[in-house]
Amino acid sequence: MKHWLIALLTTITFSGVLFAQGNVSTVKGNITGEKHLYGATLSPDELDGRIVIVWDGRNVVNQMLNDIRNYEENTNSNNWKPRVTEYSSYRECERQVEDFKRSVRNAQTDGRVLVVVAVPVPDNSRERKRYNRAIRQLQIPFSVYNFESGTIAYDSRGNQAVQGGTISDVSRNAKLLDILEETPPYIKGRIFHYLTPEHEVLGKSMIEGRNIEKGYEQLKKEAEAGDDSAKTKEAVMMVATIEAYLSKRSSEIETALQSAPSLALERIAMFNRTAPTHAKKYARAFNALRRNNDVKKLAQVRNFLDEIAKGKYGPADTVRYSQMRLRSLNPLLNSKNASVVAEANALKAILEGYCEE
Repeated sequence: MKHWLIALLTTITFSGVLFAQGNVSTVKGNITGEKHLYGATLSPDELDGRIVIVWDGRNVVNQMLNDIRNYEENTNSNNWKPRVTEYSSYRECERQVEDFKRSVRNAQTDGRVLVVVAVPVPDNSRERKRYNRAIRQLQIPFSVYNFESGTIAYDSRGNQAVQGGTISDVSRNAKLLDILEETPPYIKGRIFHYLTPEHEVLGKSMIEGRNIEKGYEQLKKEAEAGDDSAKTKEAVMMVATIEAYLSKRSSEIETALQSAPSLALERIAMFNRTAPTHAKKYARAFNALRRNNDVKKLAQVRNFLDEIAKGKYGPADTVRYSQMRLRSLNPLLNSKNASVVAEANALKAILEGYCEE
């Protein structure tokens, strides 16, 4: 109990509020459809409110590459089977995964822990095929993405908590066990990513996309009591978290209005469902964006990119539809609206990465 209280008193925040260094934002930036290699596809918001463990998969993948090469050289066959257990790479990967699962079994079941495997893959097409084959042969039961990272665990507020070693080492780290005890079961959109024992029901109900204002008012009244009770202290922390959330979302909307109007439209709609009183100031902008045909076209491209990230399209369709969407952006690049031009250029740069055969 002391651990989480001290942490909250010193770093009151929520999943969307990230520090300049040692936070999960770098990982989020690499969770894209383009960088997905194997396993379930993720979206960046799935990292919010969870203990995110990035497993540096280079060692096990390099071992598998060596095993495959040695097998093919010695047998003149490319039909190597992944479950031939005398090969050290598969056995090592399997052992680490089993150690990890034994240590955090309950935390995986309730969603508190999410594992992302980081494997930087060469740009050379021939080498990419070799790496992709090795990753498939390992049959890693986690999502694998193409980026470079050490093995790092981030707590549910996005702060770096454990670094170094294998995923097996991380799973036995005393600090990871501490933050597991301090992390509530995962609920997508949850605003409080720490335990709220004095307000358990209220804490679970405060979710982005649902109206939080009644609960917010209740907590403010409790926080104003001024006594030294655990309930009052927790209410003070929860109020600070909500205020940080409201400030962060407002800042994001203001930024998006200048550079990404379709994203601003999406964020205002969510903000209005969550805190309608605070979203009122964006009502005029929301109505104008909703009627704007250029913004509608930008939103279609953004939705398409979300579908790619979720694995909706195969390789050929991804290229073909990306080229179509890219053409639809061309007229927007000459818009008189600077924010439309800015978002069109940003989306164009992303689409171009998917247009290559």
